[in-house]
Amino acid sequence: MRGIKHPPKINLDRSNSFFHHFPLFTNSSNKTAYTGLLQQRKIPNGTIIRGALGGLWTSFGGFKVLIAVITFGIMFILAAWFIYNICFHPLAAFPGPLLYRGSSLCKIYQQMRGNITFKMYELHQTYGLVVRVAPWELSYTSAQAWKDIYTGSISQKKSGAKEPLPPKIIYGAHEMEYFGAHSIMFQFSIADHSRHRRILSPSLSNKALRGQEPIIIKHADMFVQRMRERTSTAVDLTEWLKFLSFDIIGDLTFGESFGCLKKGEIHP
Repeated sequence: MRGIKHPPKINLDRSNSFFHHFPLFTNSSNKTAYTGLLQQRKIPNGTIIRGALGGLWTSFGGFKVLIAVITFGIMFILAAWFIYNICFHPLAAFPGPLLYRGSSLCKIYQQMRGNITFKMYELHQTYGLVVRVAPWELSYTSAQAWKDIYTGSISQKKSGAKEPLPPKIIYGAHEMEYFGAHSIMFQFSIADHSRHRRILSPSLSNKALRGQEPIIIKHADMFVQRMRERTSTAVDLTEWLKFLSFDIIGDLTFGESFGCLKKGEIHP
């Protein structure tokens, strides 16, 4: 019909690079179905795309090169990052195992296995009071480090001393979500911590603790009695320690225990 431009005829013989590499398409019906893949099309900048992406980049050879380049690039970046953590990181001067200083994977692995506490002990036995256990983490075992990191006072703040390092926000996120405020464990300033401490201090004084001692001893004695009654049978010690804790907390908080040790079951 006049006025209708037909697409140019395409040579579909086996010399075509696409069909040459993929004999499946030499069938006439398949040729017709995939003719559109081989038609010459102009894009805006005038470039011509020929063949089905160059015979799928010469039978995937080009893709292999691309994958090799990407793999090499990733390995180079990881190696550079590891070397930076070992040699040029701000914490590079602190002692610790090479793999732990270069990557967090070793620490994560020990955490997943449940051995992180024992591993930390071994590292401190080897490297001393401070150990670099990850690129951005230091572990301390000295009392002075505890004071420097987590304690302080208003007078120290007024004298120009820095505030203690705050805990990670994620640790107290659940408290802010549920209660709208942080407990004393997750306070981020000396002023807020001091306010909470003034409220709690009377209950934690030596006089108050001595007054609570008979309550704790009473429940501890009952726990021992329950264990003696069951010497001939196996017991779930975790559950019974939970009963002990619940009874002590209930007695100290509400003036009456939950009776878990007496009943041998958790309070509903």
